[in-house]
Amino acid sequence: MGYYTSYTLKVHEGERRIQDILAEEFDNGEFDLEYILDEDGNPYDSCKWYDHEKDMRSFSKLYPDVTFVLSGEGEEAGDLWKKYFRNGKMHECSVFITYEAFDESKLR
Repeated sequence: MGYYTSYTLKVHEGERRIQDILAEEFDNGEFDLEYILDEDGNPYDSCKWYDHEKDMRSFSKLYPDVTFVLSGEGEEAGDLWKKYFRNGKMHECSVFITYEAFDESKLR
């Protein structure tokens, strides 16, 4: 069975375009990202990518001046996260879902 996640890969603001980087990668074939992401870094479909942290750490070493942002949305409600990769290092950010306070004046 396994756990399915939809992955999206972007480049942090102001840096190289993800399309250029993925085009290089798809031509090289060192990583099998073309089975997970399209040429814009968007998911084809949910998949099992259990080694995404290890793979992205290695991948980011190929582009040491680029910060990659890998976003994930798991199959369970609320399973959302972002992981930032740069030159083999990673920082994970979890999502916090909050609701605005009740406002009686908004009742219609």
